Amino acid sequence: MRRQDSLVEPIGQWSSGQVSGGERAVHSAIARGKEEERQRIGQALHDGAGQMLAVAILQLKTIAVQLEGKPRSAMDELQQLLKSTLDEVVGLSHDLRPAVLERLGLVGGLRDLAQTASAPGFAVELKNELRETLEVSDDLALALYRTAQAAVANVVRHARATKCLISLAMRRGTVCLSVEDDGRGFDPTLTPVESRGIGLSGMLGRAQELGGTCSIVSAPGRGTHVRVEVPL
Repeated sequence: MRRQDSLVEPIGQWSSGQVSGGERAVHSAIARGKEEERQRIGQALHDGAGQMLAVAILQLKTIAVQLEGKPRSAMDELQQLLKSTLDEVVGLSHDLRPAVLERLGLVGGLRDLAQTASAPGFAVELKNELRETLEVSDDLALALYRTAQAAVANVVRHARATKCLISLAMRRGTVCLSVEDDGRGFDPTLTPVESRGIGLSGMLGRAQELGGTCSIVSAPGRGTHVRVEVPL
């Protein structure tokens, strides 16, 4: 999974170009506005629908105690449905509002992402070469975290991979993030970026908004390598 031993052969590649300083400032402001809206919606989901579902589950438990010893299969099914709905709402809230960045910072957030995404038969590893004390802007930390999050989600959903490596490093004043997997890959020359969903196109857009570049290299049967470079 190391760069020099990459399974990905560059049969096809998507990449984003750099933008000017003025365009970067405008894109950055737009990105902040979008994230503030995500945080507002996430908070509303957590405090509104999430709390109401939690109360409903509690009330059902009280009713279930009162029905002890009586047939209640429909009640149990409803309770499970509400619990599943609550889990979904909580998950959406966390996705929209990545509090992990506020608690742990960029490196800690990526480490948490790797641990959370790992599962039996699928290992996600973080290789960090940045100093833990290195300060990056909120915009940059958010863009890199969202990119890694989207890349790992794509691996989980589509790649059929067994390994995924998230790498974070500094190269001559540029922060470099890469996400590489050993999955089935695809041929970008036959697949327009627009048809691959909002995840991959979002990665390209985030890098461009911060004046950086993003490349997505893949090949059928050779995995996929997402690389983002953004000036610090």
